[in-house]
Amino acid sequence: MAADGDAATTSIGAPLWRRLAFPVFALSFGLVCFVLGPSHLLWQVAIGVNVGIGLFTGVDRWVDGITLTPSTAVVHFGRRRSTSVSWSRVQAVTCERVAGRHRIALWSEDGRQILLEAPRGLRDGGHFRRSFAEIERHWTRHRGAGWRSTLLLDL
Repeated sequence: MAADGDAATTSIGAPLWRRLAFPVFALSFGLVCFVLGPSHLLWQVAIGVNVGIGLFTGVDRWVDGITLTPSTAVVHFGRRRSTSVSWSRVQAVTCERVAGRHRIALWSEDGRQILLEAPRGLRDGGHFRRSFAEIERHWTRHRGAGWRSTLLLDL
């Protein structure tokens, strides 16, 4: 997160430990299975596939988060997909509880909810709260002087 409130672009994602957790777990699991498991070729191939999937998933999720610009919010869902929404079209920034986890949601004027993949957390931790506050401040600052709410939300 940017310390300066007027930075042109700010990127917010998951903390480093959360980004590395799944790949490190996959590598550790593969290493333990390789050392303790049978020495059959099929077993070793299964371990390799498991580690490959774990690393691919970890790398794919590395870019999850949001990039805040003065005109838009670009929400990243892995390396292959992102959604861009203009600040003037955002009606609310809320904290939602989905499947037991706190998630940040951007509500667009057509009633669509865009849930961020990162940051999120099981508890309302410090990184999550700071990220939510930064996104909300950025939206409030950049939504435009003529912005009016067009969506009735039951928050």
